[in-house]
Parts: sequence; structure tokens; C-alpha cells
Amino acid sequence: RLVTPDVGQSSLIFLSVYTWWRYLQKSAWPRLLLVGVVLGLAQTAGFPALILYPILFLVTVAHLYQRQQLRTRPWFWLLRLVVLGFLSLLTIWAVYGFVWGPLPWLNLSGPAPYHWAEFQDLLARLDRQDLAYLNGEVYRGGKVAFFVVALLFKTPLPLLLLASVGLFILLRRRGWRAEVALWLVPAVYYATSLTSSLNIGYRHILPMLPFLYVWGGAAVLAAKQRWQKVVGLALLGWLIMASGGIYPYYLTYFNELAGGPRNGLNHLVVSDLDWGQDLPGLSEYVAQNGIGEVYLSYFGTTPPEQFGIRYRPIPAWPPRGIPEQWPFHPDYPLPGTYAISAANLVGARFEENP
Repeated sequence: RLVTPDVGQSSLIFLSVYTWWRYLQKSAWPRLLLVGVVLGLAQTAGFPALILYPILFLVTVAHLYQRQQLRTRPWFWLLRLVVLGFLSLLTIWAVYGFVWGPLPWLNLSGPAPYHWAEFQDLLARLDRQDLAYLNGEVYRGGKVAFFVVALLFKTPLPLLLLASVGLFILLRRRGWRAEVALWLVPAVYYATSLTSSLNIGYRHILPMLPFLYVWGGAAVLAAKQRWQKVVGLALLGWLIMASGGIYPYYLTYFNELAGGPRNGLNHLVVSDLDWGQDLPGLSEYVAQNGIGEVYLSYFGTTPPEQFGIRYRPIPAWPPRGIPEQWPFHPDYPLPGTYAISAANLVGARFEENP
């Protein structure tokens, strides 16, 4: 189990869309203020939330088109969108303690300089071609197939089934325009992910999950006949068992389509299976088995010494020790106990397999 900003960011993205949808149903200033605050908090939780600005604009256009107000009230809603953007920026500034300082790309000062410095750093990394791993292959850059495999293999199958049925029901009953907020946001977010050059984890599409939960809930509520309720309960039971069965190693979850957690190594690794989280487990293992020293290839930045692990470094990412002094040759390994992180075992971060 790891503490990362991804779940908080995903929740705030969903709440931004939900609160804006409520404002579209009934435009009141307190509701607009709430949306602005939530949208600003989403921006401080992670820059992927930037996609909310164009998405909320598109949701608004679709809403006006459905109500035949696109030509009669465009300026009213355009003004609201401008106010929404201002409120979100004010919230960002408040989160950073109303600090005023030099902006990185302009020769002047402004609010929340650290936030914009981080944004400039993000822009510099957009074209970065990192190493990635998919289905046994190490490559640079991005592949469309990466997040297709991630969605199909890391999402519980009962959730995928319930969500698919629920989305179909929502669109059939009310039409695609009426439910645009429920499908446009995850659709655009997922489409942009497919074109990303950073293939480093299922966590990058986590903001889709709250919408899948809503779709799945719609499927459960729509069950009227007895057989439909039985199937729905069976899928919910399957989901509960899948979640409980992997406790507490949630990161390592892979569904039945992938062959389960034990087969996950053959599909995805970095932050999908291995995020350097098991040094405590290694510490317990060496203590229980009376192992004095291990040959260690650790995928992570935490010093193993913090967990009392005595080790000799062998090829790893990030590297430890002096590479020229690594006591390792793949054809003639020295006798002893080797502890190798899954990401390093498949060479997910090596230009060449050591």
C-alpha cells in the first residue's frame, strides 16, 4: 500500500465535473463558488486536471445545445466560465499561501510562482521519451496499446461489465446529449492518455474510475427482473471478493483476463506491480531466514539501510554503489541470496539488459 496523490486528484476531477453539472441544472452563485474552489483544488492536486477547462466548456456547449439556448444565452454562460476560471485561480493562490513572486517564463511577478514553475517543468517534460514496459517488451515513448492493456488488465472485470451495461442504459434511456458530463469527460481523458508519450502506469487513467462507478451503479439500479438482480448481485460479490482477495497488496492487482497477479509481470510492471514498496517485506524475510547479506537490485530510492538490510549492490535502476565494483556477472553469478525488484528483473528501466 502506498500513499500517492493519484486518488485525491481523481476524486477532485470527478467532483469538479459533478459540481459543474449541478450548477448547469440550477445556476446559483453559491454553487458556482463551490465549483471554482473544487476546480482550483483539482489543479493543485495534479496538472492532468488542466484538461477540465476545455472539457467543462464542451459540457456547457452540449448542455446549451440540448436546451436550445446556444444562440440565446451564450454570453451569460461565457461570463460564468470566465468567473469559474478566476475562482479556480484564486483557489490555487490560496493553497500556496497567497505567495507573490517572479513567474518563471515572464519578466514580472505574480501569484503562486511555485505552481507555475512546476507547470513550466511539466511543459519541458511533455516530449520526454521515457523507457516503458508492455507485454515483455521494453521500448521508448508511448504506445496506444499500453493504456488499452492497462484498462483491460488492471480494472476488475465485474466493474468493466457493470460499467459497460450501465453506460449503455444511460445513453439509451436519456440520449447521449443528456448524459454528456458522464461520458465526455472519461472519453476525452482516455483519448489523451492513449496518445501520451509517458507509459508509466495505470494510475494515469485513475480519473476515469469514478465515472465507471457511476455507470456501474446505474446498471445495478436499472435491474428490475429477478435474473437481472441475481446477475447484478453476483457481479458485486465478485468485485468484493476480488478486492478482498488481494488485500493488502492492492498495487499488484491484475484481473482474470491478465491471468491474475502472478501473471502481471508479463504485462505491466512500473507502478503497476513494482514501485519499490517491498523493502519491509525483504527485511522480514532476511530476518526470518537468518540471511546476513543479500545481493540487491532494488527499484526505488529509499535507502535499504533504513530497514536494517545488509546488501551488496548489483545492476539496478536507480543504480547504487559504483557500477565498476558490482560483484555481478549474469553468466557467472556468485553464490548467495539475490533480491531483485520485478522492474529490474524484466529490465524495464535498462537501455540494455544487464
